[in-house]
Amino acid sequence: GVNVNLVTINRVSSLHEACLGGHVACAKALLENGAHVNGVTVHGATPLFNACCSGSAVCVNVLLEFGAKAQPEMHLASPIHEAVKRGHRECMEILLANNVNIDQEVPQLGTPLYVACTYQRVDCVKKLLELGASVDHGQWLDTPLHAAARQSSVEIIHLLTDYGANLKLRNAQGKSALDLAIPKSSVEQ
Repeated sequence: GVNVNLVTINRVSSLHEACLGGHVACAKALLENGAHVNGVTVHGATPLFNACCSGSAVCVNVLLEFGAKAQPEMHLASPIHEAVKRGHRECMEILLANNVNIDQEVPQLGTPLYVACTYQRVDCVKKLLELGASVDHGQWLDTPLHAAARQSSVEIIHLLTDYGANLKLRNAQGKSALDLAIPKSSVEQ
């Protein structure tokens, strides 16, 4: 037989690669033959993280069926943050349906809502707010509204304020979201 758990020097397995490519049939065959569902690369990526990179909702579901941890330990790369960053709403929704903390704050990234605002992923912002994400919880003192203002993302700003975002909150630099809006932009109005 073939060893399905051979890894590269960076601890990348065949399952990692199959998931990164969105190759669900390969991933399933590897898992059925004993591939480590929660294997971790030297960069902290799991096969589930890679499936969220590729946006393969089918791979995400297969991995979860085989026991993948939907929310890995804090030091590992976060699948939900990656799904949101890339705008893969379906992957995000599957993870949330599997009890991933909707307001999980990751160092350097913030919460999923903050990431969605930073990368202007309107679909993800809408869904996260609908599902009850904390509208003012972002990255430390920076709120999702700060992120949206920085990007001059009027549609996202309206969504956040519709869900009760606090316009007066100040970040670590003492700035409100309005202070971060580009002067004379439609955000400032």
